[in-house]
Amino acid sequence: MTFSRLIILVVLQAIGSSLLAQSYYSTATRDDRIKLLTIIYKNDKAVRQYQDSVRYASGFHSTEDLMAIDSVFKMDTMLTARIVSYLGTFGYPELETYGEIPTLTPWMILHHSKNEKVKRSNYKILYKAYEDENLEQRRIIEYLEDLYELKFQKQFHSYLRDQARIKELEGLLEL
Repeated sequence: MTFSRLIILVVLQAIGSSLLAQSYYSTATRDDRIKLLTIIYKNDKAVRQYQDSVRYASGFHSTEDLMAIDSVFKMDTMLTARIVSYLGTFGYPELETYGEIPTLTPWMILHHSKNEKVKRSNYKILYKAYEDENLEQRRIIEYLEDLYELKFQKQFHSYLRDQARIKELEGLLEL
C-alpha cells in the first residue's frame, strides 16, 4: 500500500467516524457540531499539506504527485458531500456561536470543490452567511471567481471591487 493511500484511509476512517454518520446529525449538540467542523477542517488541511510535501519531494506531475492529487480530489468529493449534508441539516454556522474555524469550514470545503453544480446550489447559503457577517466579503469574491473559472475555464479580470465585483460576477454567472 502506498503512503498516499494509507493517508487517505486514515483520514477517511477519521471522517467516517460516528461524528459524521447521518443518524448523528439528528442528535448533535452545538459542541458536537464544533468538533465535527474542526475535524473536517483539520483533515482538509492535512491532505493538502500531504500533497504539497509529496510534490516537493517527488516533483511536479511525478507519479507520486498525481496519486496525491487523486487523493485530494477523492477527499474533496467526500468532504463536499458531508458539508452539503451538514448545511442542509443545520444551516451555516454562526461566527459568534461556533468560532472562526468551524465557521470557515463549510466555505473552505465548498471553495475546494470542483463541482460547478454543487458550488452553484450552495452559493445562496454562503451569500446569506456573508450578509449575516459570518463570512468575509473576500471569501464570497474568491468563491465566485473560482466558480467563474470553473464555468469559463479562464480567470476573471475586472477593475471593480467589493460589492460591485460580487454583483458583476453574479450577473456573469447568472446567479
